[in-house]
Amino acid sequence: MYGYKGKIGLLVPSLNTTLEPDFNRLAPEGVTVHSARVPTEVHGTFETLEKMGKNALAEAEQLKDLKPDVCVFGCTSASFLNGAVWTMAFESKLEALLSVPSVTTAGAMVEALHACKLKNVGVVTPYVEANNERLKKYLNEEGFEVDSFHGFEVLDMYSHADIPEADIYRAGLQVGSKSSVDGVFIACTQLKAVPIIKELEQELQIPVLTAVQVSMWSALKRLNIESNIVNYGSLFTRK
Repeated sequence: MYGYKGKIGLLVPSLNTTLEPDFNRLAPEGVTVHSARVPTEVHGTFETLEKMGKNALAEAEQLKDLKPDVCVFGCTSASFLNGAVWTMAFESKLEALLSVPSVTTAGAMVEALHACKLKNVGVVTPYVEANNERLKKYLNEEGFEVDSFHGFEVLDMYSHADIPEADIYRAGLQVGSKSSVDGVFIACTQLKAVPIIKELEQELQIPVLTAVQVSMWSALKRLNIESNIVNYGSLFTRK
């Protein structure tokens, strides 16, 4: 029986080709994923990302008819762009619209970092400098130190999916190897980071979180599902 544990309504940036396959990869038995596409332009400028946030609320209307049990806005940068107050307000707007618990990737990031009791984070992103600085500020305002950082500096958001897994792994290894770092966060739901979580955690011996992973974890929490997901990081198995 499909969706007997819960249906996730997923708001996906229109050019994203990674989020849906990874969400379906992670979804436990009995959880189904149902998407609506959020129109966006290709270059990850402030104006583009801000517009995507507005478009997401409009496109969430598509999800009403399928009666989801939880809603996820799956874009890291669009959900941290204007700070934590905006993130919380946006999640509240989604909840009011759909009458179900709703999360953003940025909100899930913060929630997961706290759950793992992390303080000093190494961060990997595909973003250009302006968005990297916004993410650092967001994390600082939420009480985290960014002790190590690697940005691939790719403005074209479609091309974020073209960054090789091996390059993402090396960047994660680089930022996570600093002695002060107690966990790694890999931003962007378009990056192919989910397949490298297990190996990178084993190599670094610290928690490794990714944008897609924390989004699914946060959604499952709101469905009151204790996930037994293995091979995709200690976040899913911690008690």
